[in-house]
Amino acid sequence: MNDEAAVDGGYGASDAPFEWLTSFEAYQHFVLPSTVLGPSALVEEGCTGIQLNALHVGCGTSTAGESLFCLRERLPNADGILRYGCVVNVDKDIKALGSLERRWKGRTVIDDESSGGGGGKMVWKQLDFSSRASCRASLDDVYRNLARSSPSDQSPLPNRPPGSCFDLIFDKSTLDCLLCAEPDAVTGLLCEVYRGLRAPKRDAIRGGVYVVISFHPYDFVRRLLDLPGAEWTVDYRVVKRQVEDISDEEVGISKEVPYTGGSGSVGSEDSPSSSAWSESGVFQPDENYRKTVGVFTCRRRRLSNSDGHDADHRPNYILNWDAVREHVISTCDHEYRATSPLVTIAREEQIRDAFTMELRRQRGVLWDGKNPTLSLKDGYEVIFTPDEKTHYEFDCFLDDWKSYCDSKRLNKDTNSFSVVTALDFLHEMQ
Repeated sequence: MNDEAAVDGGYGASDAPFEWLTSFEAYQHFVLPSTVLGPSALVEEGCTGIQLNALHVGCGTSTAGESLFCLRERLPNADGILRYGCVVNVDKDIKALGSLERRWKGRTVIDDESSGGGGGKMVWKQLDFSSRASCRASLDDVYRNLARSSPSDQSPLPNRPPGSCFDLIFDKSTLDCLLCAEPDAVTGLLCEVYRGLRAPKRDAIRGGVYVVISFHPYDFVRRLLDLPGAEWTVDYRVVKRQVEDISDEEVGISKEVPYTGGSGSVGSEDSPSSSAWSESGVFQPDENYRKTVGVFTCRRRRLSNSDGHDADHRPNYILNWDAVREHVISTCDHEYRATSPLVTIAREEQIRDAFTMELRRQRGVLWDGKNPTLSLKDGYEVIFTPDEKTHYEFDCFLDDWKSYCDSKRLNKDTNSFSVVTALDFLHEMQ
């Protein structure tokens, strides 16, 4: 981040870090350097001490990047250390980045290991995943610098596009958040993640790992990660959510953990999380819905072709953006309309009955096919369940209602609606 950005990044009272979903300790075993490298890579490299590169996407004010940088894993020979030598934190919010950078620089005690021969560094970059130009402007120089520090990763091709440099890309619910935005943002994130992951040069070396923590159902995320043209294996675990109090006293303090052997056997595998929507289209989360999160581990694997390019002459770490976007749209449509429908035949009947009962309670009017109406507030109370209203507040409904009226060019009586309009609204919005 440049000086101007650092000055602009001021959260004031919001400088305090915030950990979304769960604490670092809950998923630490998925991001240990030995787990990311794997046993075959450790043998190949000789276990003399390795520094990895990590990218934290959508960091917000999370301290996960700090925790990764401070993580140390001592090898069995007691002479070698596995660690993250470079951690790059990216987010769209420049104020959040400024807060993290000031926090880190203000409290970190730079020691010989992190400032001398170890070459460790923390980096903060602003980018917008919905913009390909923003990704290139923010990350291409990062890729080039990392490639220069690891000459063995450089391609002999003179015009090789930057990429394929990160051993770990970490995503704690950033994918979840972007799924609430336009498809371009999800497409940009997934394409950049794949571009950034280190591609294995030999069968004995494991490729980079994309670790995604998500509260979405297993089937949905698993289909979404099946990107066209992507060569990676996907593993899945469920972990219990943990809440932690983040202490400033711990910032910048190295944390040494026992060596795991890089077996990749992490955590206990529970049943995949299912949809919180019932077959009738009602939001009914079970008792574990808010207590657990899913962890997806996507590891790059080596392509069978040896020249490192696909049929369109792109480097094999650059996906077809248009194909990925089409895949994102179709996968989301399948999830929202088929797997998690807001409107089903049973749900329609329930809404019609509830609408009729409310009309009768208010005015003694029965459903007679003439489309009597309820106010927006009364209609909102009728068509949504208590659980749905917890996640979809009235103000959000009003915003969607305005968008619906604009799209339908409704100019009259937009302060109330009939059951027919209510059902059409739900079909349009799901």
